[in-house]
Formats: sequence, C-alpha cells, structure tokens
Amino acid sequence: MNKLLIFFALINLLSFCWCEKRKLESKDIINIGINDKTLKEYEGQFPLPNGMSFNSYLIIDDKILIINGVKKKYEDEWMKNLQNTLGGKEPDYILIQHMELDSSESLETLVAKYPKVKIVSSKKSFILMKKYFKKDFSKNSKEVKEGDELALGKHTLHFITAPMIHWPDILLTYDSLTQSLFTSDIFGTFGTNDAEEPWDDEGRRFYYSVIGKYGEQVQSLLKKLSGFQIKSILPNHGPALSENLDNYLSLYDKWSKYLPEEEGVVIAYSSVHGNTKVAVDKLAEKLKSLGVKFIIHNLSFSHVSNVVSDAFKYTKLVLASVTYHDGIYPFMRVLLNFLVARNYQSRQVSIIENYSWKPNHGSVLLKKLKNCKNLDLPQQVVSINSGVKKDDIKNLDALAVKLSKK
Repeated sequence: MNKLLIFFALINLLSFCWCEKRKLESKDIINIGINDKTLKEYEGQFPLPNGMSFNSYLIIDDKILIINGVKKKYEDEWMKNLQNTLGGKEPDYILIQHMELDSSESLETLVAKYPKVKIVSSKKSFILMKKYFKKDFSKNSKEVKEGDELALGKHTLHFITAPMIHWPDILLTYDSLTQSLFTSDIFGTFGTNDAEEPWDDEGRRFYYSVIGKYGEQVQSLLKKLSGFQIKSILPNHGPALSENLDNYLSLYDKWSKYLPEEEGVVIAYSSVHGNTKVAVDKLAEKLKSLGVKFIIHNLSFSHVSNVVSDAFKYTKLVLASVTYHDGIYPFMRVLLNFLVARNYQSRQVSIIENYSWKPNHGSVLLKKLKNCKNLDLPQQVVSINSGVKKDDIKNLDALAVKLSKK
C-alpha cells in the first residue's frame, strides 16, 4: 500500500462500516436535490436500472449557500424543495461547481426569483455560462479560484480546482467545520441516493463511463486531497459517503492508475449465427474446470458500460468476434472504441476470430488496440473457420490454460 493510501486509511480509521454511507453529518447541510427513479438513460447512452439522483445541497448559516442546481425539467420540484427548506429566507449564494446542465440549468430561474443572489464559480465556468444562457450574470458573479475561501458564518468553504476530470471547470469545495467535501461528479454513481445497493459496481461503471479517460488528473486531485481531513464526501450523483471512506479513496486511486481489482477473465463476444458462441462456451467450460473466475458478455445484449466496467475490474480480456463486412462487428467496434478512449491498459488480451472466407478479423482487432499502453497482446489469435472443430477445441483449451496463469 503506497503512502497516499496509508494516509487515507489513517484519517478514516474509524470509518469501517461497509453499508452505512448515506447520512449527512450536519443539520446545517440539506440535500434539496432530485431522485428520478423513472429516468432510463444518463447522457442519452448509459442505462439506469435504478434511476439517477441529481443532488443539490443547501448550507444554512449566517449566509445561506446553495451548491449546484438541476436540469430545467426538475427545476419546479427543486425550487419547491428550496423554498420549503428556506421557510421565507433568501439564499445569499449559489455555487456552481461545473457548468454541465444537470448542475446548472435552473440558474436563470433561481436568479429571476432571487435577483440579489451571488453566483460563486470559477473563471472557466463563467465563460461557459455566456455560451449557455441568454441572461447576463455579471452583476451576480463572484469568481473564485483554488485556495480562495468563502465564510458563511460557522462554515468556511475552501475551493479546490480539478480541471479536466470530466469537465474543464470542476471546482471541489471543502467545508472546514464539518470536514465535508463537495465533489461535483467525482465519487458519483448511477442510481438514486436513497437506494440500498452496493456502491462499488455502479461507482465503477460511472467512473469508467464518465471520468475514466482522466486518470492522470484524478491522481493529481488525490494528492491535493491528502492535505484535507475528510469525514464525508457529497457528490452530485449518488449517496453521501460518510463511512469507510478509505475504500472509496483507494478505489479511485486504483482506477485512476488503471490497475485491476481482481484476478479474472472477461469474455466479450459477438456471434451472428451461433458458432462464435459455441467457441466461447467451450472456452468457458475449460476455464471452469481449471477453477478460473470468468464473466461472459454477449455484446448484442450487454451494454458497453457494463462490459467496460468489468474489463477494467479484472486482469484479462478475451475478445471473440466474427469478420463483418470485411471489418469489425458493430458492437465489438463500440466496445473497442470505449476501451481505447478510456486508456485501457495493463491487462492481458486474447482474441478469438471466426471467419468463413477472409481470416483477417483478429489482426483488425489487434490494430485497434496497438496504441494502448502496457497491454499483453497475443502473438497469435485463436482462429476458427465457421464451425467449431476438434482442433479448435484443442486451441481453446490451450487458451484457457494460458488464461489460468496469474
């Protein structure tokens, strides 16, 4: 365990309970955001089996501050939550941590209702606001940068920049009174913040779907955060994290270094007429007999975000596919594009090609991966001509033996 993880483990020594992670520690901090259990997709592409939360926090002190807004479709409910909580008071500030619309689109409505409210954000965010909104917010603007502080009374906020962790204007915020860290989309998950479900799987899928490209930037942020004592993490999406923080911080450290979490094999395949599926089933039988952990994804049915999440979780990946229109089968192409865009690396990759009249599919797959760092790529692919034959089964068994070695 490196020094960074040891530090995080020590400051969170008392936080060892796995599931208790959803309570806000301070009565001054209230989540007035939205749980949308009906939403089916995030960003129009990532499936949401349990909906999605859009958190917005209210800090009530001598000065009242809102952290982030919501999308326009939710602003009526959000404004109702805000006004019911304020009880006739007016907010002094709204902090926009980044200008993605699910955190900011309700800004015009808020300023129309409370024209004296100050908008606290970064220089980059204010530049982006001019692109998104017709209204000129210059009279309401309060620009902050890293190292700046904003005193609300008992609560003092400290600002931490995290550029290009998903967006160029990410601005994390630390409350020194409660030792709470408001993290924008970082440490977020798919799903609503009131769902009792394990964090790791949806947290990993969210990370590699939304943030995964930016490992170097996440590493820089984690070094900054090592200088803060953190008791709770409050993201834009998903539950507040107040226990076992060393688990979440260590996972982010591992994910941003592109290191696998477990020994195991992910088999991702596409099959047109069923012969490639037969080959995958034969490989799985042998892996099972050897006691190797494996997961199979049929790319026609498994969403690419789930496949990518597993591909990063485990040490080995098998790509099994057919030549299609002298190229890559569409769902396999989508998977490869996702992996390459998210800096897939430090894994062992094997390839099974299936062809009838042109045996070049394996070389095409390898070409897509050639620029990925530290991949153990095969010298030879397992090549199957249409149906699976006895010699093919021998080659698949040999591949299983190779995959069984750590």
